Amino acid sequence: TTTGQERCDGLTPNDQQGPFFVANVSPNYKIAPEETINDAEQAAIIKGQVLDKNCNPLEGAFVEIWYAGENPAIYTFRPDTLYYRGYNTTSKTGSYEFSGSYPTVYDARPIRHIHYKVSAKGTEFVTQAYFKGSVPPSYEDYVVGREKQFVDMEVTSQGRMITFDVVMNI
Repeated sequence: TTTGQERCDGLTPNDQQGPFFVANVSPNYKIAPEETINDAEQAAIIKGQVLDKNCNPLEGAFVEIWYAGENPAIYTFRPDTLYYRGYNTTSKTGSYEFSGSYPTVYDARPIRHIHYKVSAKGTEFVTQAYFKGSVPPSYEDYVVGREKQFVDMEVTSQGRMITFDVVMNI
């Protein structure tokens, strides 16, 4: 279990929101099609904690995520079903969790990533999570100094466990 302490030696860097954010999505634990969630090659649990600058959990933080899914990669938009995006509110321990899929890459931005928008105590924070081993040479300069934005990932028989803790300056 990740407690957030590994990443609590500094704040999570902010990052660009990107052009594919959709406001007012439904709260959703399952953010990928059922057949994707049931396929261990594609399935992923995306989880973590939201912490303040003193490593205390932030209960009730609003965590929105979105990413490109499927192959070839797509983002979904209204009026279609909004897959690969959703939001949750953190628990007493600052924890959040989504059942989704392993993000894919697309030609315009060939770096595997998940977008995050976190709101807590009147502060809105935008960042992105990246994957070690999935940064093409043309993006290596972009991720220099962003070590805290790399996820911890474990591959299991049911899919991937992707953990990303967000430490906010509050």
